[in-house]
Amino acid sequence: MANCPAAVPRRRTLLVGAAALACPGVPLFAQPAADTGANMAALVVVIEAGADRVALVDGARLALLHRFPTRPGLLAAPSFWPGGRFVLLASADGWLSKFDLVQRRLVAEVRAGSRLAGVAISSDGRWVMAANTEPPSAPLFDADLNPVKTFAATTRDGRRSSAVDGVHDAPARRSFIVALRDIAELWEISYNPRAEDFYEGLVHDFRMGEGVPTRGFHNARRTFLPAPLTGLYIDPPAIHALGNSAGAEGAASSHAVNLDVRRRVASLVVAGHPQLAGAVAFEAGGRALLAVPNASRAVVSVFDRADWRLLHELPTAGPGLRLAAHPLSPFICVATAGVAADASALTIIDQRSLQAVATVREPGQLLAHAEFSADGRQLLVCTAQDDGALIAYDAGDFAARARLPMRRPVGAWRAP
Repeated sequence: MANCPAAVPRRRTLLVGAAALACPGVPLFAQPAADTGANMAALVVVIEAGADRVALVDGARLALLHRFPTRPGLLAAPSFWPGGRFVLLASADGWLSKFDLVQRRLVAEVRAGSRLAGVAISSDGRWVMAANTEPPSAPLFDADLNPVKTFAATTRDGRRSSAVDGVHDAPARRSFIVALRDIAELWEISYNPRAEDFYEGLVHDFRMGEGVPTRGFHNARRTFLPAPLTGLYIDPPAIHALGNSAGAEGAASSHAVNLDVRRRVASLVVAGHPQLAGAVAFEAGGRALLAVPNASRAVVSVFDRADWRLLHELPTAGPGLRLAAHPLSPFICVATAGVAADASALTIIDQRSLQAVATVREPGQLLAHAEFSADGRQLLVCTAQDDGALIAYDAGDFAARARLPMRRPVGAWRAP
C-alpha cells in the first residue's frame, strides 16, 4: 500500500486467499465542487465510457453539475445506497468505490477481486456483496467497505469451484441471492440478524438433535438445481428467482426457482436469448406481469407472474438488453441492441394495451440505454458514441427536448 496516492482516502487492498491484489496507483476523483443548488431528487448519474469518467446531471433541467474521473472499465450500472446520497461504482478489474453525491468526493474504496461480475447493496444499506469471477468468491463488506467475510464459490465438499455470475438484493427476504456459473446451485445469504438457522444435508429428525444447524445470518443456504442458473431476475415479492440455463449447442432455457421451497417450479417458454436481468414487473388488467427483452430476437415477451405462462410477444425495432419503466408512466421503453446506427431505435410499449405505440430514431446514433427521470416526465436516452449525448425526450409525446454532449455514455441512472 506504500505506493498508493496519499490524496485518495481510505484506499485498501483486500486479501483473498494468500495473494494480495495490488493498488495500481492511479489518481481518482476531483476535489469537491462548489454547491450548485442542484435538485438531489432529480440527480442522474451518467457513465461516460469514452472518457473513463462519471457525469452528475440534473435530470429535470438536463444540466451538467459535475464530472469526475473513474477507474477504467466500470460495470454498466452503479448501485445506490438507500436515500440516494451515496453511490457505489464498480470496475471490471475488481475495484469498489463509494462516492458521496452531496459532497462530491470519494469516501471509501476497496478491491474485491481481480475480475468482477457484479455487486449489490443490501436494502438496509449496511452491507455490500461482490460477485467475483476471479478469484471465484463472493466477498461481503460493511457500508464503509471494510471486509467482513468471503464466501468461496465452491461445492459443499470444496472439490469444485465456480465463477460467481452475479449477486442480487432481495429486500423482501433481507437476503442476497448469489448465482454461480459452473455449479448447479443458487445461494441465499441472509443479512437479517434474526434469520432462522438451517440444516445442511439430510437430517432424520431435527427435533431429536440430529445434525448441527448453521446460523442463518451471513451464511450461504444452498438451493440445488438441475443446471446452473445465470442472468438472474428476482421478482418484487422475492418469492422467485428467474434465470437462464445453457442447453445443448449453446441453446438457452429459462426457469423460475421458488426461493421458499428451494427448487425449480416452472420453465418459461421463450425462444432466443431472453434477458431476464433487464426485465420489468408491472400490473395490467388485474394481473401481475413481467416484460422481458430478448438479445437475439426483436421482441419483448410478456409473462403472467402467477404461473409464468407466456401471454404476448410484442415486436420491437430490434433486439434489446434492458427495459425502462417508471411507476408514474404507463410506458415501457427498450433501446435496441443494433450494431449499426441506422438500425438503432427506441421502442415504446403501452402497458395498458400491451402494444408498441411509438418508435424513436436518432439518425446516425446508437441508442444504448434509456431511463426515466425521477418524476417520470422525461425519458433520458444515451447515444453510445464518442461524440454522443444524453437526450431528454418528453415521456408523453417522445419528442426530443434537450441534448447534453457526452463521451460515449453507456448508462444514465437516477438516484432513488
